[in-house]
Amino acid sequence: MRRPLELKRYRALEVFQHARAVLVDELGIEPGEELQQLQAVILGGPTRSSGPTAETPIWQLPSDVKYFSGRDAELATLDRLLPSADEEPPNTVTTCVISGTGGIGKTSLAVHWALRVRDLFPDGQLYVDLRGFSPASTPMPATEALRVLLGFLQPPHHRIPATFNEQMRLYRTLLTGRRVLILLDNAREPDQVRPLLPPSAESLTLVTSRNVLTGLIAANGARLVRLSPLSDSQADDLLTRRLGEDRIAAERDMVDAIIKTCAGLPLALGIVAARAIVNDSLSLASLAEELQTETTRLDALQTGELSTDLREVFGSSHRVLTPQAAGTFAHLGLAPGQDISLPAVASLIGQTVPHTRTLLRTLETAHLLQQHLPGRYRMHDLVRLYAIERAGLDLSTDDRIAAVRRLVDFYLHTAHTADRRLSPQRRDAIELDAPAAGCLPRSLADVAAAQDWFRAEHACLLAAQRLAAQHDLHAAVWQLAWTLNTLHSAHNLLQNCVTAWRLASSALEHVKDQAVHARVRRMLGRTCALAGNHEESLCHFAEALALYERSGDIAGQALVHHTLAVTWENRGEYEQERFHLEHALRLYECQRSSNWAGQRSRN
Repeated sequence: MRRPLELKRYRALEVFQHARAVLVDELGIEPGEELQQLQAVILGGPTRSSGPTAETPIWQLPSDVKYFSGRDAELATLDRLLPSADEEPPNTVTTCVISGTGGIGKTSLAVHWALRVRDLFPDGQLYVDLRGFSPASTPMPATEALRVLLGFLQPPHHRIPATFNEQMRLYRTLLTGRRVLILLDNAREPDQVRPLLPPSAESLTLVTSRNVLTGLIAANGARLVRLSPLSDSQADDLLTRRLGEDRIAAERDMVDAIIKTCAGLPLALGIVAARAIVNDSLSLASLAEELQTETTRLDALQTGELSTDLREVFGSSHRVLTPQAAGTFAHLGLAPGQDISLPAVASLIGQTVPHTRTLLRTLETAHLLQQHLPGRYRMHDLVRLYAIERAGLDLSTDDRIAAVRRLVDFYLHTAHTADRRLSPQRRDAIELDAPAAGCLPRSLADVAAAQDWFRAEHACLLAAQRLAAQHDLHAAVWQLAWTLNTLHSAHNLLQNCVTAWRLASSALEHVKDQAVHARVRRMLGRTCALAGNHEESLCHFAEALALYERSGDIAGQALVHHTLAVTWENRGEYEQERFHLEHALRLYECQRSSNWAGQRSRN
C-alpha cells in the first residue's frame, strides 16, 4: 500500500500525463518548460534542461550504407563543393541537388559523403525525409519540415512562434554563424526546399530528388549531380561485397547475366543480393533465370516492402506525372527500339513536335527518360519494362493499335522518302498508302539528310519491321524490307538485308497480291545469293520465276533470269550464266517489242 506522499506524487504524475496527452493529441505540441520543470519536481529529481543550447552540435544523419560501392567520380564532384585551403569561403550557402531515377542510390551517396566530411561541419548535420515520392505517404510540406528541423535544434518549446514566417526567422537565427550540413532527402519540388536553406555561407545543403529541381538550380544557384547506373565493374564489386568472393567465383557466368539484367541499378542489385542471402540454397543461376524473361523481371525484383519494391519505386515516380505525361510514358512502352527520336515520339502519341518536346522534358525531369543524344531519347532497361506494363494498363486496345500504326507509318514513309533520295532511278519503285492520321513523316530535303536519317534510325527501322509483324501490319513488313534494301546493299549489310527479306517472306501468307509474292521471292533470292546462301537463293528464284510466268509478267521473268546470270557468274559457273543471260535478253527483247506495239496502237 502506497504511503500518502507517494500516492499524491502518483496522482500528480497522472494529471501531468493526462495534460501532456491533451497537448500532444489536440495541439501537436509537447508541454512547456514550466510543466516539464514541475514534472521534475514531482519526480524528486533535478530540474530538466529544455535541451541543448544553440551552440550544441546536432548529429541526425542516418547510418552509412555498409556495402557502399562505386561512385568515385560523384564523390570527387561533391568534394569540389568544399572550398580548398587557399580559397576564400563562399559568399552564399552552397546547395547541391543529387538527382536520378528511383533506386539509383541518391540517398546512399548523400549520406556516405556527408559522413565522410562530418568533421568539416562542427555544428552538426541535420536530416529530413521530405517524402516527395514516398509510396505510402504524401509529400511533407515545408511548414512541417521546418518544425522538424526546429525540433532537432531544440529551442525551448514555448519559443516556437505560431506562424510560418516567424518560425523561418527563428530557424535562420538559430543557424546564423553556424557551420552545418543539412540533407533534405527525397524532395519533389523546389518549394519544399527553399525555406529550409540555412543562412550561413559556410553551411551546405544536399538535396536528393528524382526530379532535377530546375527551379532550385535557376533561382538559387544549386549545383547538380546526376547519377547514372553503375558500370558493370561497379555492379560486380557491389555483389561481391554482399555475397562474398567465393560465391561470386562459383557462378561467374550467372553473376554476369544478373549484372546485365539489373542494368546497373543499385536497388535491383541489392534486391538480388538480399534474395540470395535470405535463401542461401537458392543458386545464382536460378535468380539469373528469373531475371531473363522481360515480362516477369519486375516480379523477380519484388521485396514485399513498398520502399524497396522496384515496381512500386517506379510507380511512385509515375503517379506524380500529369495525365498527358503519364500517357506519353505509357506510349513509349510500345516503342520497339533501344532509343527513339523526337519526331518518332510525336507520331507515336499523335501530337505536334513542339508539344511532344515539352512532354518529354517532363519525363526527363522525373528521370524516367534520358535524352542521351540531341533529339534522341532512351529509358533505363528496367524503367522501360515498367513503361511496357503501363502501356498494357493505361491504354485501351484501340489506342495501342492506333499508336503502333502511327509509329510504323512514320518509319515506313520516312524510309521510303529517304530511299527515293538515295536511289531516285530505282526501277522497282513502290507506292504507299497515305500515312495514318496523326503520323508526321519527315520530308528529308536531300541526299545528305537521307543518309544521316538512315544512319541514326537503322536499328529502329529493323525493330519497327518486327513490331509491324507482331501487330499483323503485313504490308508494312515487306514494304520496310524494300525501303531498306538500297541502304543495306550500299553498305554491304547483307545479314540485315537477309533478315529483313525473310521477315517479309513470312508475312506473305497474309498478302493476296501475287505480284508482291513474286517481288519478295526475287529480292530474297538475290539477297541470299549475295550473302552466300546459294541453295536457298535458287529456291526463292524458282518460286519468283514461277509466279511471274503464271501472271505473264515478262519484265519480272527477265529480272529473275538476269539476277540468276549475275549469281552464276559470281560463282564462276559461266555456262549457267550464259544460259540465264540469253533468257533475259530474249525476254527483254520481247518486252521491248510488246511496248513498241502498244505504243503504235495508241498512236
